[in-house]
Amino acid sequence: MKLEKKDLEHVLKLAHLSVSESEKSALLPDLQRILDTMKSLDKVDLNTIEPSSYAFNQEAFIREDVVEQGDDLLMEQNAPDWESGCFSVPSILGDG
Repeated sequence: MKLEKKDLEHVLKLAHLSVSESEKSALLPDLQRILDTMKSLDKVDLNTIEPSSYAFNQEAFIREDVVEQGDDLLMEQNAPDWESGCFSVPSILGDG
């Protein structure tokens, strides 16, 4: 597909980019080269490749979801005021 100036202007509009006319003339061949490179990927034979959702085998990252107590974080030592296991802060909106 041969890109035209109107195609570049459409892409710039979608991306909310403002580019001078001299920059547009420089960008058009660059964008054409990028698209041509991507088009060359159509020639890659993927028939022997199994489709996957992940780049890596997801099984390696699966672990048991275990709830742990946060007692070891010792957050109360960094709190100016600690009450019932929570930071206590002054009210900024008043009572209610």
